[in-house]
Amino acid sequence: MKPTLCLLFLLLAVPGCSEKSQVSDPAHNQMKQQNGVKLSLTLDKPSYGPQDEIHAHVEAANDSTESVDYIGYSSCDPGISVASLGYTRVKKAGEPDLCAAVVVPKTLPPSQTLALDVVLRPTKPASSGAHTVRAVFQRGQKRDEHVVIDVPFTVP
Repeated sequence: MKPTLCLLFLLLAVPGCSEKSQVSDPAHNQMKQQNGVKLSLTLDKPSYGPQDEIHAHVEAANDSTESVDYIGYSSCDPGISVASLGYTRVKKAGEPDLCAAVVVPKTLPPSQTLALDVVLRPTKPASSGAHTVRAVFQRGQKRDEHVVIDVPFTVP
């Protein structure tokens, strides 16, 4: 009876372990912790066709006990930017057409998370090879205070 229980345990435990490793797959998921802010960027897959859209999810979490100041570079800027060379961000339904060009101070309270889903579309068919998606949490008033993370992807 004991060997059967051990086998059952292994069969149930192993898939859970493999699912965990997929979540932290460095091919399309990265996390960086800096000064109380945890920035994570996840792409929907590690490789894309030349005309495929990239679906990215980014989160900035305040893991500290104090509020974190960050900025938006326009009235529409959420304080997190996501970009890749040769790709443009797809505008979501309901987003304003015009944004005031002003610096907007913002605050992320302790234990709160700012999340953003972004779709990037190639401006022309992407060249084959290695590419990068960059996410920036615009912490502080100076660019050198921002938290930056890069996630690689390939176009075959």
